[in-house]
Amino acid sequence: MGKHKRNKEVPAGIASGKLALVLAILVIVNLYVFLWRDKTSIPAVAKKAAIGTVDLDSSSPRQLITEPTQAPKLLLTDGIVENGDSMGRILEREGLSQTEQTALLQGIREHLDFRKIRPGQKYQIGRDESGIAREFTFVVNKLNTVTAVRKGDDWSPQKDTVVPDLEVTELAGKINYSLYRSMQELEEDTSLIPLLVDMFDYDVNFYTDQHPGDEFRIIVEKKLVDGEFLSYGRIIAAEFKGKVGTFRAYSWQVPGQQKYRYFTEDGKSIETNMLRTPLKYTRISSKFNRKRMHPVLHKVRAHWGVDYAAPTGTPIRAAASGKVIKKGWCGGGGNCVKISHAGGLTTVYFHLSKHNKGIKQGGRVSQKEVIGYVGMTGTATGPHLHFEVHKNGKRIDPLRMKMTRAAGIPDKHLATFQEFASPLQAKLSKLEPQN
Repeated sequence: MGKHKRNKEVPAGIASGKLALVLAILVIVNLYVFLWRDKTSIPAVAKKAAIGTVDLDSSSPRQLITEPTQAPKLLLTDGIVENGDSMGRILEREGLSQTEQTALLQGIREHLDFRKIRPGQKYQIGRDESGIAREFTFVVNKLNTVTAVRKGDDWSPQKDTVVPDLEVTELAGKINYSLYRSMQELEEDTSLIPLLVDMFDYDVNFYTDQHPGDEFRIIVEKKLVDGEFLSYGRIIAAEFKGKVGTFRAYSWQVPGQQKYRYFTEDGKSIETNMLRTPLKYTRISSKFNRKRMHPVLHKVRAHWGVDYAAPTGTPIRAAASGKVIKKGWCGGGGNCVKISHAGGLTTVYFHLSKHNKGIKQGGRVSQKEVIGYVGMTGTATGPHLHFEVHKNGKRIDPLRMKMTRAAGIPDKHLATFQEFASPLQAKLSKLEPQN
């Protein structure tokens, strides 16, 4: 007979014991995971949930789960500055109490000059559901806005300033009737005119020297906000061509100097030591004359200056930079200003209706700075400026005075300047008048 293997039977008691041991191990593991382990136990998870945090990954930083805080909605009211308004009147009209007005004005006074608010400026007030003012915004201009937010009884101010975009524009026109009308026909803002006049008025008297057929060419910066024109910046280059001659100038900052100045293509300054005319006048009513018949006294009396007839209130500019040696009353000269300049020159301005408040006797003025306004104070038959020039104490004829140029570009910088000006000169030459 063959041999057969016999299966050994495991006693039932032993099998049951092993099963019980396995179950016990599983129970202990579950108790550790769900009750005792720091990270995953039910108490630990419940505790974390109670404080609003859950570790999604033990290697990740703790993440805070909170509901977003929403700022209370404000009811916004728009307003506009009216004639005669002050900041106090505006806030009173909007229903702010005297205490609220004082606190708000105190908060924004460093960012907003209350004396310079003007009709048409816009503002906005934000109120909460109970009607209490919480936010105030004032639009100073297209570039500047002042906003104040209420914090308790105080107001926290902030001034926002927009930096305008710069765009370079090239234009050319012909004077058919007037420079003003020509600029309108080109659909350019007429604020460009005084920039052009101020640039060339050392050589061109635009009030008497412009004629039909004269041409101008300009390369100028425009300041834009959101694509909307704000103002002109610097005239980069320009040309005026007329009966009085052809004049070109280029804006350039000499290294080491603080401001841009205008120079011809060969590097000479367009500035002169004296303006040809210190105001915009209607006509010359009387010239320098040693034997003139005085219109009021009716006797021969020397006329030591030039009389420029102009409407009362026309601004009068300093013919050159210097020191104010007289501001006051000059007998028959009425309200007057006398300025001492370099090179032994003195200029005299008679018959002013009033002085510029910023001008002080003993103080200094810059060339082209407004010193007063045309009038007919003293001995005068009509509004005009009597203008005199003295050279080392001797009166000279302003209309025949030889002007001297300011310093040009130093030789060491001349090549750099001409490299800058040459392409601009080519651009000006290619511009064709559009009217």
